[in-house]
Amino acid sequence: MPTTAWVKSGLPSDRIRPGPSRTTPSPRPQDNSRSKSGGKAKDATPKSFEVRRLERLVAGLRNERNRGTKDPKGGCFCQARSHILSEHTPNCLSCGLVLCSINPPYHACPHCGTPLLSVVATEELLSLLDLRIAETIAKEIEAREREIEEQRKAIGAFPTLGASVSGSSTPVGMRSSSPALPPPPSAPPQTRKVLSLNPNTKKVTISSFQPAPPKPATPTMTDDEKEEAGVIRIGPPPKREPPGPAKSWREHAGGRMLYVRPPPPPKDVQNPDQKGKQKSRRKRGGEKKGQAKKNPNQPPEAGRSSVQQS
Repeated sequence: MPTTAWVKSGLPSDRIRPGPSRTTPSPRPQDNSRSKSGGKAKDATPKSFEVRRLERLVAGLRNERNRGTKDPKGGCFCQARSHILSEHTPNCLSCGLVLCSINPPYHACPHCGTPLLSVVATEELLSLLDLRIAETIAKEIEAREREIEEQRKAIGAFPTLGASVSGSSTPVGMRSSSPALPPPPSAPPQTRKVLSLNPNTKKVTISSFQPAPPKPATPTMTDDEKEEAGVIRIGPPPKREPPGPAKSWREHAGGRMLYVRPPPPPKDVQNPDQKGKQKSRRKRGGEKKGQAKKNPNQPPEAGRSSVQQS
């Protein structure tokens, strides 16, 4: 290998090792935890009752298992007398049963078991419900932002003192929208000793007691569970036994029925209508006899004479 003057040199600059080659830095993996947490924070706003109800309808319509099956809860047979009429399926197209709002449209008819909606009607209802969900959410967001703006105007720009440890200057009205912190864990029960002096015997007694543990809090019911608990369903009507061929006219709905004849009137008491008829007949007969006695020589009429001759 040929050597040159600058390969081996005594200068200190020649002893510096070359540094690593400059390359483009590799991109760091993005931490998706922040983005996920940010997305969850945005979606942490609780949904309203109307949005949850519409989403339950959409989920039930998209589940194909519900189309040919009856409601496992039994449905309701009030025929819109106890509840409002169903908005999407007011009646069954097969048997004509009037359906109330308790009967969901994605189940079959509670009486005949026929599907309430066809495939085309189901798709149309799904598109309509998706549109209503979007409109409802947009209205709720606008109302929430309007309420926040009104609270800001009412409170003003000055911060208010809060009871939080961090010393944040969040206005009081704005704290209601933030999620509430969980309550601190309760301390374990401690045994306490009491020193008492008996005035008669002048003796000291020490008694220890332990407070009763607090009762566990009852689990709070969600809005959906409260709604379901308050629903009163009307059961189907009782089945009627078919009448026999000899008594096909008899009605068995009210149980066994017995015809009771009214008691006959007493014989001494006569009907006043019959008395009037008898008197009128007697008067007519008396008038005819009196006329005959008054005019014995008067010739009879033509019709009467012909009848007598015959």
